[in-house]
Amino acid sequence: MEILDTAGTEQFASMRDLYIKNGHGFIVMYSLTNHQTFQDIASMRNVISRVKGSQPAPILLVANKLDLDCQREVSTAEGKLFVRVRSVLTLP
Repeated sequence: MEILDTAGTEQFASMRDLYIKNGHGFIVMYSLTNHQTFQDIASMRNVISRVKGSQPAPILLVANKLDLDCQREVSTAEGKLFVRVRSVLTLP
């Protein structure tokens, strides 16, 4: 397994695309305490779909910082809705 942490930056877009092309599955992570990271999921999913083309791969959506509930900006309902609408795989 290889892990590429893009941290949402476009600085290494060509390297990111190469990793996506060769990847067999993806974990897309967002912070429950930062709604912008949640909004960025859709564009990352689109990049993965574009690069993979006719070779689709599973995408696992992961929320982090669950322990910081008092700072939460993304609700559980919002995350579940995104998954249903976008057909992203999640853990139960």
